[in-house]
Amino acid sequence: MLGQCPVSALGLDLRGAMNYYRPLDNTMNTSKARLLDVDTAKGLTIMLVVLGHITTYSHYPIGNDWYMGFKDVVYKFHMAFFFYLAGITYCISWQNKMDYRFYKNFVVKKISKFLPSYLLITVIVIFGKVVGNYLGLYIDNNPTSIIDILRVFYDPKHSVIGFLWFMYTLLQIYLLSLMLFMVTDNGIVFLVITFALGLLPMTSFMGLDYLCSFLKYFAIGYFVYDHYDYYLSLIDRYSLLVIVAFLLLLLISYRLKVSILVISLFSLPALHATVRSIRFSWLSALSKLGKYSYTIYLLHMIFMGIAKAIIMKIVPFGGNCFPFIVVILTLVGLTFPIYFKEVLLIRSKTLYSMF
Repeated sequence: MLGQCPVSALGLDLRGAMNYYRPLDNTMNTSKARLLDVDTAKGLTIMLVVLGHITTYSHYPIGNDWYMGFKDVVYKFHMAFFFYLAGITYCISWQNKMDYRFYKNFVVKKISKFLPSYLLITVIVIFGKVVGNYLGLYIDNNPTSIIDILRVFYDPKHSVIGFLWFMYTLLQIYLLSLMLFMVTDNGIVFLVITFALGLLPMTSFMGLDYLCSFLKYFAIGYFVYDHYDYYLSLIDRYSLLVIVAFLLLLLISYRLKVSILVISLFSLPALHATVRSIRFSWLSALSKLGKYSYTIYLLHMIFMGIAKAIIMKIVPFGGNCFPFIVVILTLVGLTFPIYFKEVLLIRSKTLYSMF
């Protein structure tokens, strides 16, 4: 059975990492309490997502190989870590309500939140791309046919809103987990099934390839939370070892071909250990971003796309200007979605809840 949410460990050790848990966010209802290290980890990951979306592989920033190298490295592990955190958060949401009816309601609630958001962002992005193209602005992944738009529903990764594939896949995982829950709630069995599914050749139709590839990391998060006390004590004790091992593996992958699966598996304890040893000032900022990770994920590409189109009318997208462009677009991608939600959407309860 799943571990209980640890409400007893509420103290914050400002020196870092040897306490088993970060404190709970007191602004949240106890039934929805989050471990601060999970929010901090989400903040770190959403930063990596935004940084990775500065430009596409087809729009190469001339003279800035460092960025494409960074993007290549980040793309080897960052989404695996996101699904791992989703598995942990999923278990925290359950707490002691381990029954099929509760989980069914949980999934229905996720569908009612994800689906309208997904459709609304789709409409906004497509409309924005059409208008931008008409105005002669640079547009990433511009739709050229009706097929490009229809892929939103059956092949999201290769559609005009490719960045929303995570949302599509996570919803599939919730639905698949609902079916698996009818069979077993044993973490080890769940883990074995997901690794077996990952070995099967899959098509990109309905995002099945991404579902089977990333389901295992969600299951690892599920399993880890089953033994959270012990797991955190291990990564705290051997934090330096797992972080160094992960960094060495990334360096080796520059010269030799290293399996993405191996890199992703090493990244999970290494990144988790990293956020548990972050200094308090950074921890506070990252945890704030983590709480808004869903909002940032949905909206960052819209605001970054607008900013990028404006910037490219003023300066070239490359050369010596590019590092400054990276900073500007990153700040836009991280802060504008939060401002948009808390200042503008707060007037509408429906829209506020969607984002």
